[in-house]
Amino acid sequence: MIYPSREEFRKLSSEGGIIPVYREIPADLETPVSAFIKLRGKGCSFLLESVERGEQLGRYSFLGIDTPILLKFNEGKASFNKGGRLVTESADGKDPLNYLKELLLGYRRVHIAGLPRFWGGAVGYLSYEVVRFFEKLPSIKPDEMKLPEAVFLLTDNLIIFDHVMQKMQIVSTAFPDGDADKRYEESIKKIETIISSLKKPLEIPAEHSASMESFAADSNFTREEFERAVEKAKEYIEAGDAFQIVVSQRLKR
Repeated sequence: MIYPSREEFRKLSSEGGIIPVYREIPADLETPVSAFIKLRGKGCSFLLESVERGEQLGRYSFLGIDTPILLKFNEGKASFNKGGRLVTESADGKDPLNYLKELLLGYRRVHIAGLPRFWGGAVGYLSYEVVRFFEKLPSIKPDEMKLPEAVFLLTDNLIIFDHVMQKMQIVSTAFPDGDADKRYEESIKKIETIISSLKKPLEIPAEHSASMESFAADSNFTREEFERAVEKAKEYIEAGDAFQIVVSQRLKR
């Protein structure tokens, strides 16, 4: 059964806002990881797992697939989703969180009974370097990898695992555009496509079959350089200049 009904969807569409359309299926033969392998495809995707604390079960896991980029921050520029395409402009010194806040002001969520509090929104990361938008810090080493300072995805296809009720909720987000029936049918089609993919046998990708013995990686430290860095860190701590230092290395493969 699809929730909400077509009639309910039409009524909600007339009020405006983003509407989640979903269907529930049993989750007794699937795990979040197996579903992720089946569905992730080549586009942007994510898997958010709930933490298990001792005998307490983390109730929900969230899997997002084929998610468009909502916001990307890199080298003083902001790229954001506007009308289905990424537009890039100068960030003018703004921080990623304020950009994200402004973008989300244009989205009003419609609550549908039966779904958890999170059924869609912005999912992404902030890099360590984002702290420089909020604190005055000394200059750092050159940025060799040129990774984005922040990337956020807009979830429009979401699989929610309810580990307590042993069910999955397949959610397709409908964005208002005036044609309620068309949006409703599109959401149903996406849901059925996802369910069909989940019914296929699990094929483990080749890269998952490699053993740890075959793992070889290049480090940005030699062993001697790393040991010297550890000794230097201990000197700073003994002198009272620091109480904790993380000496890290980057492994590339």
